Amino acid sequence: MAYYSKLKTIRGKQSLSVTPVAITVGRKAIMFHVLSGNVFIRHDGIAGDNADSFKLSAGDISAVELEDVAVLSVVSDITGAMYQYMIMES
Repeated sequence: MAYYSKLKTIRGKQSLSVTPVAITVGRKAIMFHVLSGNVFIRHDGIAGDNADSFKLSAGDISAVELEDVAVLSVVSDITGAMYQYMIMES
């Protein structure tokens, strides 16, 4: 992912609980910023608080390019979380 990519979508300050949420990525690059709590992300199924999901904690920022993924699943643990994300044009 190039750092000069144009932004397609910005979603600021989203609440997250133990109920999984689907984010339509559309095979683009996405950047997550976890504001509080823990966020679990999975690209090939329903996210959960387990080893099948990628975990980001408060303060973490992660950017990934998803060439073969149209939808991501995100969820928090029992403590809840706040996060924001940006989808880039690629």
